Amino acid sequence: MVTKTSGGAGVDPDQAWEEDIASFQLCVDTTRCLKYVFPVKYNTGLLDAGEPVVDANSATKDIKIKVSWNGPKTDMSLNVDYLMAVADVQADNRWFVYDPDVFDPAFSGVSTTTGVGYVALSVCAIAMSIVRLYE
Repeated sequence: MVTKTSGGAGVDPDQAWEEDIASFQLCVDTTRCLKYVFPVKYNTGLLDAGEPVVDANSATKDIKIKVSWNGPKTDMSLNVDYLMAVADVQADNRWFVYDPDVFDPAFSGVSTTTGVGYVALSVCAIAMSIVRLYE
């Protein structure tokens, strides 16, 4: 089930494939789950000698998240598309940071990046992305 940014109850990804997604939860059986919560903003800016610079050229921008089944639904594999301004990730000497929350709901929302919980599910998600593009 996925939760749309626009709100409402969780729906099957088939019912939200063109909708912006706020979160989704993946479970093995009914007791082992990971929940992904997607912020709607990312940060970007310029690099100076390979170091990120936070100044007037830095910005906080909107990101959209879309999900769709990767092949037949029975494969139980989702595509997660992160839609952002192409200039922020293609231009030379730029950085960006985007940090979705990934946690096991059984641990009351404690992030798996703190070492609590498990990441045994085979899924592709960005827990923290810092991309440095050089000339």
